[in-house]
Amino acid sequence: MVRQAITTSIFAVDLANKIYAHERDKPQFNDHGEIKLSKKLSIVRFKPKPEYFDEFVQKLKLRHQSDLAMTDTKIMITDNEVVGIVVRDTEIFSKNVQSGVEYLDTVRHMLQEYDPVNRHTIPLTGDLLE
Repeated sequence: MVRQAITTSIFAVDLANKIYAHERDKPQFNDHGEIKLSKKLSIVRFKPKPEYFDEFVQKLKLRHQSDLAMTDTKIMITDNEVVGIVVRDTEIFSKNVQSGVEYLDTVRHMLQEYDPVNRHTIPLTGDLLE
């Protein structure tokens, strides 16, 4: 009898978890019937000066680790560029933009300009579809 109750309890918890996961992964809709997008993906290209390349990569890693608003981060490097890839909650994104500018001000001296329009970064941000 006890074994059956434990088995039933485990089954109920497993079923509840599956239902929760299914509901959680369903798209959410706003008042206009449009899908609410809960995350933003940002890809930012940097072109460090050769003498600062390794130091810049380390500073970017620290930035990613220390900013709790970033839910997922990756860094990609090429021969002459560093690309930061970051996922943030949409609600936090607008509040977090200013801290990104403040960070850039601390490392700007390490970066080459791409051109007069983009200056030190080439950013791309959009809604993340999951």
